[in-house]
Amino acid sequence: MQINKATTTPFPYKIVFLTGVDGCGKTTLAHKVIEILNSKGIPAVHVWSRFNNYLSKPLLAFARVLGLNYYEVKNGTKIGYHDFEKCKIISCLFISLQLIDVWIASIAKFWIPIIKHKQVIVSDRGPYDTLIDVVLDTGMANLPDSLLGELFYRSIPFPHKTFLVVRDKNKIEMSRPDIKWDRKFQKRMDLYAGNENVLTFQRVSNNNSIDQSICQILKSLFYEKKEASKLGI
Repeated sequence: MQINKATTTPFPYKIVFLTGVDGCGKTTLAHKVIEILNSKGIPAVHVWSRFNNYLSKPLLAFARVLGLNYYEVKNGTKIGYHDFEKCKIISCLFISLQLIDVWIASIAKFWIPIIKHKQVIVSDRGPYDTLIDVVLDTGMANLPDSLLGELFYRSIPFPHKTFLVVRDKNKIEMSRPDIKWDRKFQKRMDLYAGNENVLTFQRVSNNNSIDQSICQILKSLFYEKKEASKLGI
């Protein structure tokens, strides 16, 4: 991949979020995007933002006692589940605490670094993924389209772009065979796809080469196709 090391196009975003299920290629794409942005004189760094359980930890411990937070071992693979939809009180408490945790994580991982270091953050997961996780854990399917759900991603006040990285399940299972034992994996995929428009994701197919996926991302980030074509992809 040949990269033009200069660009006259002002970069419009402070954060680039790559969302999606485990194994779809978010981390690989994130590092490639950072490499290209840095080569074009746009300082960029990587952030991983998941499992930001600060105030939620005591509730998770209590849910384990109730049997609503547990692990299953299948074929040597340990998979965790939250069945909070079985208890409305636990569900409501979990949503509220996760919302607070999202804001704490956003301030620590996004607000402070952006203000202090003036760098673009390419984030592998973020508040959108937490929202999808919460919907899966509580069964509250309408949460993303509600005011409460909106408060999750309102924790990011900076201009940002969110890409939904999608990959065929059979291809994910080839690189992540443990996925086939996760009985909620398909539902998680469906939640991402079903909320694509509500959460204004831009879909990126990662079924072919990395270069093709990166090209999709760059064309969107720089608005015009000719900007990405300068990279020689």
